[in-house]
Amino acid sequence: MIDFFTFFIYSGLLFLLQVLANLSANTNHDKELYLTRNNFKIEYFFSILLISFIVGFRYDVGNDWAGYLLDFNNIKTNTFLAFEDQYYEFAFFYINRIISGLGLSYHWMFFSISFISWYFLYKSLPNKLIPLFIFFIFITEYFFWSMNGIRQFVALAIWTYSIRFIIKREKYYYFLFLFIASLFHTSAILLTFFYFLKLKYNRKLFLILFFISFFVGTTDYILQIFLKMLTLSADFIPLIGTYLRYFDPTKTLINNDLNYGLGYYFIVIVNFLLLFFSESVIKKYPSSKIYFLIFAIGTVLFNLSTNIFLIGRINTYLIFFKSIALTYTFIYYWNFKKYRFYVFISLLFFLIFFYFAIYNSSNMCSPYQF
Repeated sequence: MIDFFTFFIYSGLLFLLQVLANLSANTNHDKELYLTRNNFKIEYFFSILLISFIVGFRYDVGNDWAGYLLDFNNIKTNTFLAFEDQYYEFAFFYINRIISGLGLSYHWMFFSISFISWYFLYKSLPNKLIPLFIFFIFITEYFFWSMNGIRQFVALAIWTYSIRFIIKREKYYYFLFLFIASLFHTSAILLTFFYFLKLKYNRKLFLILFFISFFVGTTDYILQIFLKMLTLSADFIPLIGTYLRYFDPTKTLINNDLNYGLGYYFIVIVNFLLLFFSESVIKKYPSSKIYFLIFAIGTVLFNLSTNIFLIGRINTYLIFFKSIALTYTFIYYWNFKKYRFYVFISLLFFLIFFYFAIYNSSNMCSPYQF
């Protein structure tokens, strides 16, 4: 549907965030991209306030909005509700409890969760990368998704921040922040093993895996294997067992209504191009290697699990790094004058798909209303 107010809200938000981020971006020293240090600027604070206001004070925007509202009101009215008597994680439950206890409305719960999430995202990368990083979070529709999976989005933001501790090999800090992330969404615990992942990136290998996974990913055989593996794993990892409710063994595991339209193939093509061009980018910016590595794993899983809800939710942690891979790639090619025209055209192309996402109400983002 065409709703000019919605287009105005999202376009205006993205524009203002770009202005504020570029005021803080250091564009004079390219070597800054080698660093993981980020000086938090006052412009970032106002940016996060702006995002949190739009997210917090929305009305009936997002598939899960009504559910979170219902649970907030339940926590607010049932003052004797104990943590053990509900299913939310520790941090999320007590944020709801504190805000409702202060007599504040549910808007402030959404506002607070959004503020925490975006704070960690703004702290995740060097200042020079922030403008494009924020741009691609919107373009890849993660901003719209953040208004749905708000608990997992907090965990994802903290996980993104914690990657610096893998680069620095500071395991205690990495595990500490991963534990904090799990207080918002328990699935973050599954990311523990990434600290022990050997940071070897083989572009040719991942390109081969990409094509294999693309052609076999939607077969019933793959889905059946996944369900068997999931069922066996649940005996050893109780957390996995809680997700088995998303499957009904009496029904086919293939989503026959899944629409492999233009948007899907655009995503696949962009994923392939990022892998194809990654080698030169990593050579220029070595600190980007781990982001490309995690994204590469994520894009193979994406091809294998497009219609498997559970893997899709877990893989969100990995495929989110597409935003960072895009950021490094566009920064790299912008440094060559002969490529700047193509970079500019590509950004416009991405922007068009962003507006298509709004038009198609990605994650029920449209119409936006207060």
